[in-house]
Amino acid sequence: MEPFPQQAHRDPDPPGGVDEAVESDLFARIRLASPRLSPAKLAAAEYIITRVEDVAFWPAARLAEAVGVSESVVVRLAVDLGYAGYPDLQRAAQEVLRRRLYLPGQALPPGGTEATSPAGETVDRSFRSQRRILEVCRAANPPQALEQAAQLLLEARRSVAVGFRMGYILAEAAAFNLQLLLGNAAVATLGPDTLEDTLSGYGPGDAALLFDFRPYNPAMDRVVEILTQQRTRRIAVTDSHSAPAARGAHVVLRTPTEMDAGAGRSLVGGMALLDALGALVWELDPNRCRASMRQIMALRMGSMRSRPGRRSGAPGRKSETRKEGDKR
Repeated sequence: MEPFPQQAHRDPDPPGGVDEAVESDLFARIRLASPRLSPAKLAAAEYIITRVEDVAFWPAARLAEAVGVSESVVVRLAVDLGYAGYPDLQRAAQEVLRRRLYLPGQALPPGGTEATSPAGETVDRSFRSQRRILEVCRAANPPQALEQAAQLLLEARRSVAVGFRMGYILAEAAAFNLQLLLGNAAVATLGPDTLEDTLSGYGPGDAALLFDFRPYNPAMDRVVEILTQQRTRRIAVTDSHSAPAARGAHVVLRTPTEMDAGAGRSLVGGMALLDALGALVWELDPNRCRASMRQIMALRMGSMRSRPGRRSGAPGRKSETRKEGDKR
């Protein structure tokens, strides 16, 4: 991703105020159209929402070259999104960029602070990067896809979360949340000697959440192979349709991970998707979620009540032994 444009002074709003829908209009069109787009058009749409700064100034041929599709695909995509042609789509991208460049009111440095140190500039750039990732993540995932994933989790007998490297952090979070809400989730134990054993018990009535952010991942290839053989339904959370986890998945949820600041990669989009899934699971079956949480809390309270007894009992026995020894 390119860095966020810096914010500057803007003229007062015209009568009637600012149209707050302008910033998200292009992305909203992409979100609504994405279920019916061809893979080539979907790739171009994904590029638009992740690199809107480029699209605002590139001709259709340059965008097509960057995505690896024909120019006609880009032009037809603009029509599918409801524009008269690519120039109108480009003007919409320029409007998104213009809205990002300006703030209402007085001129402020990046991040909206009155004074910014070099360290503050880096922090502000990082936070703007996280905001951008969230915007792109929201635009890339239609509510229907998230609802389908939530329904799949609710229907599953058991759920297992699998991830490698940074994906493992998300897998742990997913398993924790789903165990709390549904009481049937686990995280896969990684390693060449343990992974297949962990996945061997899952089948057609189960669901797997796969977190994959590497274009080539032999370990995830093997996971997909095992789960496909066992006919386990899969939800993929990834930053690309070409990632191994996305191959043959029942639902693919996408989020960018590249940061504008620093060399690391961001988990904020993945965590936002997990939060949205959890909210939908609760919305679709609140009674089941409440029952699961009550059961887990009861188990925890029972465990806490049993601990003092174990601690106090052992010293008491030692005390009696010492007294008997003293008598002898």
